[in-house]
Amino acid sequence: MNSAQWIALQRAKFEKIGVCFGRAVSDVHALQTQRIFVSGKNSQDANIGSYNTSNPLYVNPKYAPKKFPTRGKNGATKFKNGQPHKTGYFTSYSAFRQNQGRQTATVDLRLSGALFRDYASSLIKIDNKWYSGVKNKDNADKIRGAINKYGATVFKLTPTELKLLNTRAAKCFNP
Repeated sequence: MNSAQWIALQRAKFEKIGVCFGRAVSDVHALQTQRIFVSGKNSQDANIGSYNTSNPLYVNPKYAPKKFPTRGKNGATKFKNGQPHKTGYFTSYSAFRQNQGRQTATVDLRLSGALFRDYASSLIKIDNKWYSGVKNKDNADKIRGAINKYGATVFKLTPTELKLLNTRAAKCFNP
C-alpha cells in the first residue's frame, strides 16, 4: 500500500466515524427533544415546572394557536365607549392553555409547536462539532426565557442521554 492509498483509507475511516457519530448525536437529540417538549422533564428527570394558575392575563388572539372570542374580565365584548376588545381575558396562563386544548399538568414548552419544531430540526455540525439550538430569533428568546424561569437543567442532557451518546460514540470509534 502506497501513501496515497493509506491516506485515502484513513479519510474513508474518518468519514465513516463522522457519519456514525452524527447518527448517535441525532438519536440522543431526538430523545432529548421528546423529553423536553412531550414529557415536560428536565435533565434531572423532574417536571420542568408548573403553569401559573393564579395570575390573570389578556391574550391577543392573533398570537394564539387557536382563535377565541375577545372579551374583557367581566365577559363583555366591548368597552363602555363601544370599542371592541382586542384581547381575551383568562384567569391564568393555565386557563389559557386549557382554552387552547393544551395539557396543563406540567410545563412542556409547547404552545404553538413552533419552538418544538425549530429545536427538533436545528441540530447542526460546524467544524466537526455538533450543536443543538434554534434558527428563529423568537424561539431563541423563548429558550432564554425558559432557562431564566426554570433553570439551565431544562436543555442539558440527562445522565441516561449522556451515557447513550458515549456508548454509541464509542461504537463509532471501536466498531
